This record gives sequence, structure tokens and C-alpha cells, in this order.
Amino acid sequence: MSSGTQIEYVDATGAASWSTLTDTSLVHVGGNMYQVTAGVKATMSNSILDVVSGASLNLTGSSDYVILESGSGSSMVTGDNNT
Repeated sequence: MSSGTQIEYVDATGAASWSTLTDTSLVHVGGNMYQVTAGVKATMSNSILDVVSGASLNLTGSSDYVILESGSGSSMVTGDNNT
């Protein structure tokens, strides 16, 4: 599993709830924007990701916008309509 993956939990009564896995190196800035501060593997769509100096990103998703700052490490983006 990777950051951004949603998992469903069903308790003994049958009540279901959802949770999204989040890597501590993927910092939610606001709205759909995230700052990548270290090596992150994520599955996300319709997000803006700012990869800072020294950080790297392995992203799977669609309609994402990735910003590679000076000094950022290697990044791999897979999916459709990514910029």
C-alpha cells in the first residue's frame, strides 16, 4: 500500500468507515496541495504536489500537478493528464 490509499474498516456491528493512509513525509498544506519532504510513494489524483529540495516522489494517479523544486531528487509520475 502507498500513501493516499483508502482502506475500509467494518466493525463487528457492520458499520463501515474509510481511512486514507498518509505518509508523514507528505504534508497537507491546504485544499488539494501537499508538500513532499522526503522519499514518498503515493497514489493520488487531482492533487498538487510540491517536491522540496532533497525529497523524491513516486506517484501514481491522474490529473496531478507536480512541482519539482531545485535540489529535489528523482521523481516518477505514472497515470493520465499529469503535469
